Amino acid sequence: MSAELKISWKKLENLTEKLVEKIPQNRFDYLLCISSGGLVIGKLVSDYMNLPLGVIAASAYKKGEKRPRDNEVIIGNTATIKPVEGRVLLLDDLVDTGLTMKKVSSHIRKNEGVEFLQTGVLYKKPKAIFQPDYWVEETSNWIVFPYEWREFSRIKK
Repeated sequence: MSAELKISWKKLENLTEKLVEKIPQNRFDYLLCISSGGLVIGKLVSDYMNLPLGVIAASAYKKGEKRPRDNEVIIGNTATIKPVEGRVLLLDDLVDTGLTMKKVSSHIRKNEGVEFLQTGVLYKKPKAIFQPDYWVEETSNWIVFPYEWREFSRIKK
């Protein structure tokens, strides 16, 4: 197992600002974040870019575990005020294996009103099978975001 990279709230805010700087202004009509890791990033980017935000539930990991399910991503419901349509930016905290972003992207592209879809994350892993359009840093370390500290403090090493 690789080293653990523990991210502070301040670092999370700085990474989010850097992500927003990479995203072309006025390119998107809608932001969609992947729950649960993308919730905080989605909210911050939505505020920075003044765009509506929706949430789609998806998971490739069992809660509290550091290993993904076997090539399985569970995609749940989408929570939005208006339909997901137009030019969509899909956000998450990281692309690890890439399976979640790949499957959710494919799922969203099937929406009739989606003109195009691009993806953004704070971190990407070098081994990922999916390359996001916008990202800030690359690492092979296990990342623990500040909203996960309690969850991962219970895992026995």
